[in-house]
Amino acid sequence: MTALTSLYLSSNRLSGGIPPAIGALTSLQQLFLSKNILAESIPTEMGKLLQLQSLHLDNNEVVGSIPDALSALTNLDHLSMAANHLVGAVPNFLTSFVLLTHLYLHSNRLVGSIPAHLSRCVHMEELSLSDNLLTGELPSSMGAMTNLRSLDLNDNNFTGSIPASIGSLKSLTYLNLCLTNLAGTIPTTITKLRHLSHLYVYPTATPCGAGRCEVVQYSGTAFCRACTKFCDTCTKVARAPPECKKKRRLCSSNSCPGRICIPFIRSCKGFKCI
Repeated sequence: MTALTSLYLSSNRLSGGIPPAIGALTSLQQLFLSKNILAESIPTEMGKLLQLQSLHLDNNEVVGSIPDALSALTNLDHLSMAANHLVGAVPNFLTSFVLLTHLYLHSNRLVGSIPAHLSRCVHMEELSLSDNLLTGELPSSMGAMTNLRSLDLNDNNFTGSIPASIGSLKSLTYLNLCLTNLAGTIPTTITKLRHLSHLYVYPTATPCGAGRCEVVQYSGTAFCRACTKFCDTCTKVARAPPECKKKRRLCSSNSCPGRICIPFIRSCKGFKCI
């Protein structure tokens, strides 16, 4: 079995822990254990799989933190540990995974801030850290990840504002900053994102309390331009397209004061839903 290069066991009802003996499969390049009932912590022996390129442990019941032993897996290009019960910080060793293109750690209980040097992963195309307990400011260095197509940081507890460097993510098509506690204004540099088609920034806070919100249509998308503080409970939500109304996706910001700039909206030609 030491010559095995691919192991696909996803979408079963496998339970218990991942056996430490898996570390003996030193030729393994693809490991898929997603969508099972695997529990317990990640065995440190997985750090011996030096040829591993894709590791998928998402949608299980895995507990504990991401072990430092995995820092040896520098050939990884896909890493998915989403939808488990992982705790602790986003590991700093991920900043040395320069081949990484897809990183999914959403829907866990991760804490701390986003590693500032994650921008070293210059080949990253999809990054999802949503639905965790992350704090701190969004690192401005993320602007260096120019191959990033999808960035999902939804449902965390960040501080500060949206960094202007977000406008450097020239390949970005999807950006989700909903429910993140960010304040300030939407940076005008976002208008440089010519491929952006989905922008989600609605707030966690209480409704704006303006009483009457003026909802206007632009390119099939409804947004409010009258609130002092934007909210997703506008009184004229019924005028929004069905797909936006159903998911409550009005063009809103977290705690951003003032009006959404209409020229800003017009400059974002690719938007499908804001």
